[in-house]
Amino acid sequence: MPSATIAGRNALEELKYIVAEIERDIAHVDITLVTSLLGVYDAAHRIARGRKAPQEFVDRHCERVYQAWLKGDKRITDTEIFQIIGRLMMRNPASVPDNRSRWYFDKMLDWCRQIREFGRFECTSRAEARMRAAIFVNTDLMAADRDMLKRRCAAHYQPVATS
Repeated sequence: MPSATIAGRNALEELKYIVAEIERDIAHVDITLVTSLLGVYDAAHRIARGRKAPQEFVDRHCERVYQAWLKGDKRITDTEIFQIIGRLMMRNPASVPDNRSRWYFDKMLDWCRQIREFGRFECTSRAEARMRAAIFVNTDLMAADRDMLKRRCAAHYQPVATS
């Protein structure tokens, strides 16, 4: 058997193990790691099991993150919550409670205002601002000046070339 086949088989087994570990342990990890783990879980699940991660599993743990944020956990960012709500809205807007969809649209309006007025996101770390910029330029802004806003945001947060 060629070594590439063996390596591929070993990698697949490793991914199956990672999926099982996340399923077993995600309820016990620090809440700030949950959304990152869910991203890894979905990718590993697609490769190891040949289908996307179970939506109920993902939703249940995203809800834990949302509830922690709602209770005041400052380690969870608005950007993270925006992504969680945004994914739900993309899948089924009618299933998103009014208070969450209102918060989502208010946050988007605020981000549009910040880009319009300052050309950047205010009161946030550089890393957080870059995450927002990535979301912002890939979101339907439903604003008349959306192209200008996206260009302005992208210009400010574009990766800096290194020599």
